[in-house]
Amino acid sequence: MDNLRHRYLLSLPDLPLWVETRDLLLWEGSKVIENPTQSGFVVWRMEDGIGSVVGEPEPQAVALAARDVPELLAFEDNIERLRSHLPAFQAETATIFTEPELLPYVPAHRSCEISLDEISVQSHLPADLLAELSNVAEDGVTIVAAFDGSHPVAFAYVASETETLWDVSIDTIRSHRREWAPCDSGGMNAQSIQ
Repeated sequence: MDNLRHRYLLSLPDLPLWVETRDLLLWEGSKVIENPTQSGFVVWRMEDGIGSVVGEPEPQAVALAARDVPELLAFEDNIERLRSHLPAFQAETATIFTEPELLPYVPAHRSCEISLDEISVQSHLPADLLAELSNVAEDGVTIVAAFDGSHPVAFAYVASETETLWDVSIDTIRSHRREWAPCDSGGMNAQSIQ
């Protein structure tokens, strides 16, 4: 691992807020550009379609990353500066869930690992979800599905990983989603600009 990646991995704690950024830094194939003043950096990976801007964004690095990926993570300390560099991009809030004291009741649906061959024959899945799951399975990532009878209706896989944390992607087909309202977390931890 190069010194630049190592230095920033040491400076960012292994917390849920930084899981995607640390995952990008851990991938040797991701691109990293540091500001000349060492007051921040941009890291991104074209294959995943995501990047992260930490600290003071360098306009040229932000422009390169925005050309390569459709989503850039920004944080409370730099979201306004990033908006000024990418005025055509739209910002949306990202919510970070942390483990509660007591885990909620788990419905009694059968859940198990599902293979690429099993995914490819699921004609009831929306095309975008089918493509996402197929790409993930082709990369060798384990996907677990929850079933309603013989049909898989919800899917989970590790999208980003650090030394101690996983960012788990969960997708549920529309017919099996419960309505929920986001709770007020008392503040915004991260934002995604796309």
